[in-house]
Amino acid sequence: MFAFAWLFIPTALFSALRDTAKPVQVLLTLIGGAMLIAFLTWVPFLQAHFAAEQRSRAMFELKTIRELYRRSPVAMYLSIVVLYALSLPLYLFKIVQLPQDVYWLLTPIFIASIYPAKILIGWAYSRAIRKEKRAWVIVRWPLWLAVVPLLGIYVFILFFTPAIGAAGRAVLFQHHGILLPWPF
Repeated sequence: MFAFAWLFIPTALFSALRDTAKPVQVLLTLIGGAMLIAFLTWVPFLQAHFAAEQRSRAMFELKTIRELYRRSPVAMYLSIVVLYALSLPLYLFKIVQLPQDVYWLLTPIFIASIYPAKILIGWAYSRAIRKEKRAWVIVRWPLWLAVVPLLGIYVFILFFTPAIGAAGRAVLFQHHGILLPWPF
């Protein structure tokens, strides 16, 4: 639920484009895409922080997650890459609107693809919690600069999912790597 709170506004802005001749819609889509890139970087770790702390305010402690990134950037970078690499193919199941009974057969596929990535996110979070010293800047910055274009590619691919998805723009709100992993 808290992840939806983080992602609703950027996704709504990202899905604003209906007519390319209207520059305001193009601008809103670009702003929403940039916001999604930033939020998709931190929200999985905010979820892990929320699960570890068992406090609702923990879902909004971005400063803590940024400090944890400074301690273990390699683990967090790898877990982000795996999370979104495993969640991207799940959008292919959204091409055709299937009968409701068939979705229960697809649920194990969704869980099997996202569960390892969630375990990896938890491992990266726990590794960062255990480390006391920050990683070198020469390690942190290149990884940060590498994750932004990778998530940019991910968001660029998401831009086209309403064109192939049976649910249209609603497919953009189904962030498989972050929200609950079920196909409907």
